[in-house]
Amino acid sequence: MGSKKDTKAYWEAKWRKEWNAKEKIMRENNMPDSVIEDLRTFEWAQFNSDRRFYDNSRSWDRAYLEDLPEKPKMKEINTFEDLFNAIDDEDIYAALKSESKEVWMFLIMRANDMKLKDIASELHMTTNEIYGRIYRFRKKINKKRKK
Repeated sequence: MGSKKDTKAYWEAKWRKEWNAKEKIMRENNMPDSVIEDLRTFEWAQFNSDRRFYDNSRSWDRAYLEDLPEKPKMKEINTFEDLFNAIDDEDIYAALKSESKEVWMFLIMRANDMKLKDIASELHMTTNEIYGRIYRFRKKINKKRKK
């Protein structure tokens, strides 16, 4: 079941607390009551509109997520040999053979769902260096495919 933050009462209480703080500031600055009331009416309508959207989108998200197929399991890749055995495309295989071991390590780590930041730390590189190597690797593959 949902948490306390999923209830309209929770968000309404939060809205009222924020509104009371704003109203206090407006009154301290001598804003006319009619303007304060107009703003309150407008913001309350916005709050209700946002809640309707949120409530409808949550039910859609659940239905959508239930219909998604499960992610297919990849072959386990832990070694360079596993990496090369997992590649079916000749162009990618040829391009990868001529790449550095850092690119091979990156691909193995990425296949095992490691985050880019963690991979960069492990390889003693910046994320930009990794992006650059992968960019050049992709260019190399595309060049081979055009031949």
